[in-house]
Amino acid sequence: MSRHDIPARRSRTEVSVGWDAPMQTFFAQVEDLDAPDNADPLLLWIGSEPREIAEPEAMIVPLAPYAELTIEHLIELRRDRDDSNPWEV
Repeated sequence: MSRHDIPARRSRTEVSVGWDAPMQTFFAQVEDLDAPDNADPLLLWIGSEPREIAEPEAMIVPLAPYAELTIEHLIELRRDRDDSNPWEV
């Protein structure tokens, strides 16, 4: 599994993206670091189901209010996926 923090559009917000090899999906999580103790700090969580997100580009629009998923991020995410599958040639 890979996990990368990317710059958030708002302060006190943490944005993480990655590849979950066992679930075979890309994922993104956005956390509100100022959320009250009795509230769920996750503002967004996509890629929590097996094979939910097959390509990292599918995360661009859902992440847009929180962060920019750049071409460099997309390349790194694809590399994470490819490196996690030793059987693929």
